[in-house]
Amino acid sequence: MSEKPLVELPPMYLGHSLVVTDGHFMCLDQVAGTRNFLLGNVDHALHATTVGPYPLVPGPLMRYVDSGLIRRPTVTRSPAFQRFAHEFVTGFGEAHHLGSCFTVRAVLPHVETTDDHPTLVRRLDERTVALFGGKIATCVASARQVAGLLREDPVPATRGR
Repeated sequence: MSEKPLVELPPMYLGHSLVVTDGHFMCLDQVAGTRNFLLGNVDHALHATTVGPYPLVPGPLMRYVDSGLIRRPTVTRSPAFQRFAHEFVTGFGEAHHLGSCFTVRAVLPHVETTDDHPTLVRRLDERTVALFGGKIATCVASARQVAGLLREDPVPATRGR
């Protein structure tokens, strides 16, 4: 269960994004056409983790999952995001929390220490290809793998059909 706070930042941040994908750092990503930024932080974003085929979402957060921006959520880690960012990002003390988005974030089990996001592509049957991925840097290679699997003829041709 993961949270992405939305904040308004001082004008000096407009037109800039700071995204560090490896390690325990802050991400500030501007929402196009606004003064608002989505925050990311590996340590503070996670509210709960589960290993299994179905997510177990803590009761107070259940109503927030995939419901868009929640203004004034009763449960939020936004203050922790802001304290952490204030240590590294100038002017972050002026950030104004507008709300948060909550979602289930699927990753492979037992990667909490590395936050590893491999891309896995495999054919499940003649009509289904599964793609499990988490990085935009792999999207073109993944699409090529899927296209290659779709080009394969999984069912042998039969005469007379």
